[in-house]
Amino acid sequence: MHSTLYIYEFVYYIEVVLIGEANGGWKDIYRVQEHLPPIVAMISLALLALGTSYLIAVISNYLTKKRESKMFNYWSKKDIDPVEAKIEAYGLGNAMGSIKDDNNIMIPIDILN
Repeated sequence: MHSTLYIYEFVYYIEVVLIGEANGGWKDIYRVQEHLPPIVAMISLALLALGTSYLIAVISNYLTKKRESKMFNYWSKKDIDPVEAKIEAYGLGNAMGSIKDDNNIMIPIDILN
């Protein structure tokens, strides 16, 4: 994710600052050059890209941890019947498309841990 934002920032800088709209480049939709010199605009866009990618990573990590915690809480219950566990594992494998044979159930190793 970080690299995509930086590539966009780099291309945006080339198209807007180096080429310019008058020469066929992009229009400065963020209007960073109206108030800032080009080098400051480039640094500002880089910081904006870094901040955006960091925010996306924080949100993604939070949601992943939340889902992981919910899954581990569910599987750590002592009252799960082995038949129920087999049904859940079969459903998981079926949803993942990895079931070829009803007698060959594939369970991801992280669930067994």
